[in-house]
Amino acid sequence: MKSLRNRVPSARDMSDDYEDAVDVSFGEWLRERRLKKGLSLDFSSFNSGIPSSRIQALEKGEATKGITKTEAEDLAKVYGIDPRAIFKRAIEG
Repeated sequence: MKSLRNRVPSARDMSDDYEDAVDVSFGEWLRERRLKKGLSLDFSSFNSGIPSSRIQALEKGEATKGITKTEAEDLAKVYGIDPRAIFKRAIEG
């Protein structure tokens, strides 16, 4: 997995698409948390109450809005992590 932080930004990164690239990095991190716990998308959706399409959009960096406090708390419970870690990662990219 590539880290956007440890490389020089390209011309594409300097465009309006840069925010999308940061979101993808967060999404990859979020997906990694789920997979490390051996959880399926359906299991995560059912136990968090968040539609699987929304979780998938967050993981792919395709969500039209950022993660909400409630979503972070609900996913954190399912993934067994501190919700502050999710927010921190979302902010950092």
